[in-house]
Amino acid sequence: MLFKALKILRPNGKFVVRGDKIEWLSKDIEKPTDREIADTIKKLKMQALKLKEIEMQKREGKPYKDIWKPISFTKDDAIGVLQVKAAFELGLTETIIEFSNGTKLPMKVEEFEDFAKWFVRERNKFFIDNAI
Repeated sequence: MLFKALKILRPNGKFVVRGDKIEWLSKDIEKPTDREIADTIKKLKMQALKLKEIEMQKREGKPYKDIWKPISFTKDDAIGVLQVKAAFELGLTETIIEFSNGTKLPMKVEEFEDFAKWFVRERNKFFIDNAI
């Protein structure tokens, strides 16, 4: 995390990190202060925790209409929904969508559009509401 903090603070700086020691090599770029480094590392840790929380919420999911088991919103789930869309466009009339949290949702072609709109809106909230 120290290396990443230094690259954020001084993107053009040249340095070597060995453990928690920094050897600053740039003569023309001022080395960041210990305070700047500590503050940046703290922000990076907070961002990492927030991202872990968001990923956990995506995996846990939320209920859709009267389905008692939650629908998850992972990347694999989004790809699965796109595959079902393509299958329906090719003439399939019903299927079961399996989500990464274990939920299995029977789906008919006439129900899919409403579900897909809901899924996209809910999944998008993870990106809009949690922008870092």
